[in-house]
Amino acid sequence: MPSQSTIFAAVIRFVLSLILAGFDFHRKVIEVGTGVAPLSYWESPAAVLFALVFASISAILFVLSLAEKTFFINHILDIVGHNIYARALFCSFSTTIIIRSKIADFGRKNFGPDYYYEVFRAWCVGAYKDHSATLRSKYTIYTDDRFALYPEFSTILIDFLEHRINYRDKKKLTQFRKAVGGLLSDASPLGRRQYNRQLIGISIDYIGLAATKNWVRHYLTTVKRAG
Repeated sequence: MPSQSTIFAAVIRFVLSLILAGFDFHRKVIEVGTGVAPLSYWESPAAVLFALVFASISAILFVLSLAEKTFFINHILDIVGHNIYARALFCSFSTTIIIRSKIADFGRKNFGPDYYYEVFRAWCVGAYKDHSATLRSKYTIYTDDRFALYPEFSTILIDFLEHRINYRDKKKLTQFRKAVGGLLSDASPLGRRQYNRQLIGISIDYIGLAATKNWVRHYLTTVKRAG
């Protein structure tokens, strides 16, 4: 039966491993685009899978460090001694180092854990973005006809987004204004619906789906009370 300190150390290691996996996943997601994760990672099965696999590898290292037999990890952990909490923290941070190690390089390709890690992470990030795009499309279609009676909707949303986006970053603000300026619109009802749908999509791209939903909910509540 594991002691309370062992269980507590295991929980610390697990939580820290999830956080480290989340940072690495997020860094890959925002490499391109607007620098915003459009969907909460907990809403994406691929993102959750990535974090759990990462934490599981860290758990294996932690279990090996507690085993009576001598494994390579035990020799490495001699650096931190026998303090179980220090070992838990070390296992969490060393997981990244071990996974990203390269055994050999062949031209532009490497052979080792790093290669498989990159492939797995790329697949998870791709699945996350596919899932985000699907939800983005569904939400824009769901909301595009709700604002037909509110001609001021687009102006208020654009003003909100300009203040919500980091306006100190001139490059990002310029990118946003260029995206809004490139929207197609005409005076017909169908044209306004298309414009609103595209604007909602841009909002999701720049502040995320959850923040866009909250703003839309607040806006509709406000105009209904006013009316």
